[in-house]
Amino acid sequence: MAPACRPKKVKDLIIGSRFDTLQLKVCTEPRRRTVRRPYEGYHQVISVEAEDDTGQVTVDLWDDEGEGVEPGTLLKITDGYVKVYQGRTRVLVGKYGTLEKLK
Repeated sequence: MAPACRPKKVKDLIIGSRFDTLQLKVCTEPRRRTVRRPYEGYHQVISVEAEDDTGQVTVDLWDDEGEGVEPGTLLKITDGYVKVYQGRTRVLVGKYGTLEKLK
């Protein structure tokens, strides 16, 4: 993975990097899907589009992270990371990150 980068806005996100803190507002209804990961079993993934004043990005929330997320929910992601999946830039909380719902 690339060296740690510390953006705080969507426009500053760099694919393959981590960030300190990112605050976003959810702007779409959650899309749920079930995925199977080898050796881990089945997981629920909830994807939402979220934005700040500089742009919009897809946020993928795994299992319990997505509970209670709806349009208008404010998310604060700390120590998250950025990747591309199916041609879209995505923000994830990951194993070492935390998610707060500020609504």
